[in-house]
Amino acid sequence: MIDIHGISLNELPLENYEFVGVLLFQEFPVTTLYSDTNGLPLIKEWIDCDDEADRLLLYLSSKENLKKFLDGEISQGELIRNSVDDLVFVIDEMDGQIKKIKLISTSQIPDEYLPLEDSFFNSQSGVQTQKIIEFFNLDNIEVKPLNLDEQLKRLAKQKNSEVFNLHLKEGNGIRHGRVDTDVLGATLLSFDDLYKEVALDYFFGRNRGELRIPSKDKREKLGLSTTEVFLSKAASFIIYIKPKYKSQFNLFEKKTTSQLVTENLFNLFEISKEEKSLEESFNKYSDFVFRSYRHFLKSITEFDLHLDINWTDHTAETLISEDFTLFQANDIINSIDSMNTEETDNFKVKGKFRAINCNTGHFTFISLGDELFNGYFDDLVKDSAPLLTFTKLYEVSIERKTIKEAGKPD
Repeated sequence: MIDIHGISLNELPLENYEFVGVLLFQEFPVTTLYSDTNGLPLIKEWIDCDDEADRLLLYLSSKENLKKFLDGEISQGELIRNSVDDLVFVIDEMDGQIKKIKLISTSQIPDEYLPLEDSFFNSQSGVQTQKIIEFFNLDNIEVKPLNLDEQLKRLAKQKNSEVFNLHLKEGNGIRHGRVDTDVLGATLLSFDDLYKEVALDYFFGRNRGELRIPSKDKREKLGLSTTEVFLSKAASFIIYIKPKYKSQFNLFEKKTTSQLVTENLFNLFEISKEEKSLEESFNKYSDFVFRSYRHFLKSITEFDLHLDINWTDHTAETLISEDFTLFQANDIINSIDSMNTEETDNFKVKGKFRAINCNTGHFTFISLGDELFNGYFDDLVKDSAPLLTFTKLYEVSIERKTIKEAGKPD
């Protein structure tokens, strides 16, 4: 078993605690509840064993946290880490007799001894659940709403990483603790694509479409921009995301590359709220970013989502949030589309025709300077197309229209 470094005790400083019931059972009781002299839940968790002893965690919880766990609002790991006094007893026991006791803080519990992050209570797995609920009178306890901001900060510190949460609050296919696969998949894929494009702007600049970037370099940076889902929770439906790989530190900015990418991402969200600010800052991002941003917003409008995006970092005390609704997403899409430009040139050029389609009016024309033009005859000229030859020199008037759509590199 893992060596535990803490305060050694000769006996438990607990008196007259009362057995309540077994909550979880796997060949033997693994989660057992007691009540201390003040009527608070005292929870015993089996965590490890060897040939000499079983190892158990014993900690004092609150009735509110126990209710949250049984209602599926917090995981078993969160229940342990949020003990009443942030302390836990690590007990080695043999045949019901205590052999060794160590007192440690919840932050010192080895990761191997904590349940998985998605270890939420399943009522079908409970053994004496109703007895426990009635003993602690949990049905009559009012629990404060889950503070997602504080939870996000705790997760960031636990993971030693930055963490996003995407909270799908309302929309088609969203229910408490459940979401349709197509809605979740489209939302995650469009967010991931947007995050990657903002990251590539950071690494290669907004004009990267004009550069010949080696595919090896692009693959490497895309790898550094990969994210992973590591936890989901009810509260309509929440997905927690973090960078898959540890980010490099930028000495000049004194921040990690992923922090800088995230700053650029939320700056994009901010400037797009007003059409004027979007127009002023439009050139700070590439067309690839706006294409993926538009796609992300379209998924919000398609599923009528109310989506919150929150972010924090293990080194930061601040939390950044952005809120999207159907109408906000639609307004931003209209603002992006308003950035489209159209220019018209009128000029004359001398040369010869190389191809003519008398039915469609399409032509190919090459100038004396070897410029190649493809286009369509004006309606007035189209009727005369059969009279044109490929050997004769012509002077033609050309009207050329150039359309640049926001989000499209071409």
